[in-house]
Amino acid sequence: MGIASFILSIIGLVFGAIGLVPLFGIFEWIALALAVMAFILAIVPISRRLVAPLAIVGLILSIVVIALAVVRLAVGGWFT
Repeated sequence: MGIASFILSIIGLVFGAIGLVPLFGIFEWIALALAVMAFILAIVPISRRLVAPLAIVGLILSIVVIALAVVRLAVGGWFT
């Protein structure tokens, strides 16, 4: 699950970067959804106390993507 979290976080980061371009705000919603899924997938091995470095990296990346997406959506309007 750590690898899946890491991959989803990277994909969410790419969508989030595309969403920073004006008029591409819909990509921020996609990035937000991917980051939430990656967050959930990263929590599972961490809660089972498994040593999963990719899960920790995926968790950190998903938190960063969630924070950036929420800030971008709040500043640029929720529907842009």
